[in-house]
Amino acid sequence: MPVPGRLPPHDELAERRLLAGLMRCPELVCPACLDAGASEESLYFHSHQIVWAAAWDLVGRGCDTGPADVFDAVRAAGLLGELGGAGRPALWLAELWEEDPTGAWCYDSLIRVEDCRVRRDLIHRANEVLRDAYDRVREPEFYRRQLASLAR
Repeated sequence: MPVPGRLPPHDELAERRLLAGLMRCPELVCPACLDAGASEESLYFHSHQIVWAAAWDLVGRGCDTGPADVFDAVRAAGLLGELGGAGRPALWLAELWEEDPTGAWCYDSLIRVEDCRVRRDLIHRANEVLRDAYDRVREPEFYRRQLASLAR
């Protein structure tokens, strides 16, 4: 049960810097993301997930990952209208590109993004346990085991 008026944990600046690093320095960011188990689902904002998927796909195909390349990939996927920037996705991607001019923030940003993802996952799992407990879906021992697994 989400708390009214509160958004799940997220860090928009860390997500933007991670994406900037992914576009600028994929040779640095991709291995770090793989090691951390990061994926597009690690990101909170839908527009960031779209950029991640496009850039990651470009990396996988050995293509350049600059903002123009990502723009073209997002356009080819028919998702331009879902990017940020109030109808100006090219400008939004250019601004995103500038969040980390060197790629130096990628590790810090990755840690912050993954921390928020873990917290969102914990909240989601705890809410499922609460919902099922209220509805008496399972025996009490099941909930004890679920709570123990959440504590790890």
